[in-house]
Amino acid sequence: MKNELDDFHYHEVLDRLAIIIDMMENYLIDHVVCEEHPELKDIIEGAQDILGEAYLKMIDIVTG
Repeated sequence: MKNELDDFHYHEVLDRLAIIIDMMENYLIDHVVCEEHPELKDIIEGAQDILGEAYLKMIDIVTG
């Protein structure tokens, strides 16, 4: 049985993306290990960029 989507579902995903992007910045990218190993930081920032693209896509979906 397929769940019916409502506005809350879309805003919930948008909110979760924002939280994860922020957490990546605060808990990974700014971590001393990532400062010491820029190659690791670059990979994590790449993942953050992809989630940022998903965030922007969700804004397009939400605003129609």
